Amino acid sequence: MADSRGLEDDIRAGERLIVGGIEVSGRLFLAPLAGVTDLPVREFFSEHGASLTHTEMISCAGLIRDNAKTFDMLKVSEREGPLVVQLFANDAGVLKSGGEVVMERCKGKKFSAFGINMACPMPKITKNGCGASLLKKPDVAVKMVAGLKSLGLPVWVKMRRR
Repeated sequence: MADSRGLEDDIRAGERLIVGGIEVSGRLFLAPLAGVTDLPVREFFSEHGASLTHTEMISCAGLIRDNAKTFDMLKVSEREGPLVVQLFANDAGVLKSGGEVVMERCKGKKFSAFGINMACPMPKITKNGCGASLLKKPDVAVKMVAGLKSLGLPVWVKMRRR
């Protein structure tokens, strides 16, 4: 934008705002938070102005094993706006397989993008080669992004600076 108007002014003027391949209606997003961004929380924030939300961190291994608790985390409401499904795995093949399960089993749900968690510093995640430990394996991280991208949705990566 060349002038001093804010993004909200552009949206009100009828212009599209595209962020990471997703059309959104505002600048307020609900970040992914493990154990927090379940369906009721996402609905609450969507109803109070969040124009994009994320699921909790969802295990691709759990999706592949058809774990009922893991699939419960994929519940979606029609009241939510664009929704990024955040996945984690320690291997590009497992991540892509988990993404394929999401695409097959969740037809009709409005996932707008895949998110890859490369930020979680918790020992129970990093000791298995997931989360923040992926930043020590850039070749694997690149393969993960490419694998999910091949499924047709935009791919977002959550990472930490340190």
